[in-house]
Amino acid sequence: MARGRNNNRASHGEGGGAIHVANMAINKENDYKQGPKGMQVRANMTAELLTAGGDIENFLMEADPDNAESFLLAQRNRLKAIAEGNAKQMDEIENFVQAVKDVRSDIQRQNQGSAAAGENGEEAAAGADEAPDYERSIQDAIEKVRESKESNPNYASIEDHEMVLSLREKLGEK
Repeated sequence: MARGRNNNRASHGEGGGAIHVANMAINKENDYKQGPKGMQVRANMTAELLTAGGDIENFLMEADPDNAESFLLAQRNRLKAIAEGNAKQMDEIENFVQAVKDVRSDIQRQNQGSAAAGENGEEAAAGADEAPDYERSIQDAIEKVRESKESNPNYASIEDHEMVLSLREKLGEK
């Protein structure tokens, strides 16, 4: 008999524990996104302060004209890098959640197939000893989701993500 937390067939049925955990992960999608969203709000507020032609730029140009432009450029580039990082993290969260949904669907399909086929004696017992590698399944599904997105002609790159575009607009670049 396989050991581990995935082998509680009596209380959850075949893969029931995995389906429960998948549902919990899917339901937490908004929680996962709170970090990058919060960082983006702060980056946007800072971008509004550093906007081209704004008060801070004007003050710095008067106070230290030799270094103001390079300082402002460095800070604006840092903000754009933060926005790109936030956009990438949001994309990775969406890929993960979609992958978990796909793996959950696969488990449910397998369970329905097993129930429809009934127990096949030794064949069913042999398969019961091997615990599924859900981590590998999710990693493979994430890669499939990523490849599917990137092959879509309507897929927007990170530089064209709404978070990046919004920040650039606040900086007065677009």
